[in-house]
Amino acid sequence: MLRLANNGFAKHFGWLKHGHQLLPVPSTFQALSRRSILSASFSCPDAWQSRLSAHDAVSGLDLGNGLLRALDRREPVAPVDVDIYANKLDSFELSYLPYFSNVLAKFRVTQESLGKLESTDHALVRCMISLGQAELLVDWLRDKFTYGIFLDQFSASLLIDHLYEAGDARLAALVAFDHALQDLPSDGWPCTGLMLLASISRAANQLSEWTTAVSADANADGEEAAEEDDEDDDSPDTQHVIVDYIRRPNYDNYFDIEEERLQVGLTLARVGRRLLAEWPGQPAGLACLLIGLAAWEKPDELLSVLRQQQLPAVSESTLLVVDSLLGSARCLGNGKVNEPGKRPRCRPEAIEEARAAVKALPKAQAPSAEESWHAELFAVAHRLVAEHEAKSASRLAALYAEFARVRLAELRSHGDWLRKRRLFRDVKSRLDDLVGEQESLTAFDRAAEIRYAAWLAPRTRAESRVTSAQIWRADIANADRLLDEASEAAARGGGRQQATAAALLRRSTITKEKFRPLKE
Repeated sequence: MLRLANNGFAKHFGWLKHGHQLLPVPSTFQALSRRSILSASFSCPDAWQSRLSAHDAVSGLDLGNGLLRALDRREPVAPVDVDIYANKLDSFELSYLPYFSNVLAKFRVTQESLGKLESTDHALVRCMISLGQAELLVDWLRDKFTYGIFLDQFSASLLIDHLYEAGDARLAALVAFDHALQDLPSDGWPCTGLMLLASISRAANQLSEWTTAVSADANADGEEAAEEDDEDDDSPDTQHVIVDYIRRPNYDNYFDIEEERLQVGLTLARVGRRLLAEWPGQPAGLACLLIGLAAWEKPDELLSVLRQQQLPAVSESTLLVVDSLLGSARCLGNGKVNEPGKRPRCRPEAIEEARAAVKALPKAQAPSAEESWHAELFAVAHRLVAEHEAKSASRLAALYAEFARVRLAELRSHGDWLRKRRLFRDVKSRLDDLVGEQESLTAFDRAAEIRYAAWLAPRTRAESRVTSAQIWRADIANADRLLDEASEAAARGGGRQQATAAALLRRSTITKEKFRPLKE
């Protein structure tokens, strides 16, 4: 079984333990792990610096304040404004990044975010690299629900290369895994090579930990004991929340992967399948696929690959790595089954069958230290990047021109929409003013008609109640006034005064039963 020296290779990238013999790591591995792979011309610095030459008059701070106010008021926000805002990110100070992330998160939950321009995420990657905040960018990238950032092959290549040059193979592998969850483009060979490079670097660093074999029963018992401890935790800090429904437990085994070993394995498996599809006779593609499926803990898929005819011979070190990864895979215990909602584990029989099939594979002739598994895959990754870098650089320059064209077209379309909306508001306001002026001029001439139309106008239940209450209060007040006048007339006496009081009572809209009879 192949193991890496804990204090040697993991820290200094200098020695590889093969059996009981320490072998020097090939110079290709050391060289590729300490410098940038992409050349300076790949990033097209001139085209990138001139991307917003037509928008220099736009203030990024004012644009951000306007976007945040519109988002807080739930007003529509143009995706092109967010794109220009993201392109101006490298001109801000580092203390402004929380404000920018707030705008980005609020824009993500709007309907307009569905029309986000492709240049927005690309500009975000380049600006964050320029600010030296690649680690923060990786956190944003992995939080899809909050920020919704998706990389294209060029931005992923630049980010992986920057992280790899900085010596952070872990973050580079995380970016490679995030991009592997998307569909790999057919012409993205530099990006594919960099994904392979980052994943192999991380696998080489962590292989000694990943290949620590434990028994299937002990592993299963330990996990179940930990789960029982979690279930028995009834501390006072536990909060119980009432929900509308309970979601059926499900584990995707693709997007739900959280363990780093499985993430690296999935990335290598996808890259290996693509290498085999393009170059069926090359052993590097098969080696990458076998290592990826073993790290991903997919013995059934690995067996289906090994049962194919005319497989190329791979190096013995590759087979040792595959066997070690299969031996350390977490299997089901005796009589155990996979539970829904949890990561499925392998069957011990499938692991043993896959290990036997791996040992039966034809080995390459006379393997040496220079033909070890990582050196072979590093050489393939470096060749993929070198062969297609010039073509990809020209395509990147064309992509920047396309970004500028789309941005200008979106600005024109958004400007036309703003003008139409402003014209509609002006016309509506003028019509309202004309209607009000006409009603004011004809109010006295059409008073009776207006009152009659108002009386016939349909009313809601609330309006009817309010109108009846107002009429009732007016009648009550009018009746009280008539009673007072009638009482005064009766007190003065005389037939004429009595007639006046009777007339006042007849004019009242309230029936006579509601009043006490007058004294003669």
